[in-house]
Amino acid sequence: MFLYHGSPRRKTLCQRASIKKKNEILMGILEILGVRSLKSFFCLRIFMFLFLRIAKKYVHLYKKKIDL
Repeated sequence: MFLYHGSPRRKTLCQRASIKKKNEILMGILEILGVRSLKSFFCLRIFMFLFLRIAKKYVHLYKKKIDL
């Protein structure tokens, strides 16, 4: 969910419009969540990434216990 960007020379007008729309949607979601700055947004992303990794490990261990 990083901000989408790219070289304008390589992008067609339609692709640039699509990227702009994705950025607007993303910024709208961030405003709803109350994330004001990109710094706090990246902190939130790192937290979610770590949380999902830990959750996957617990699910994997739990499945192993069920199989035993």
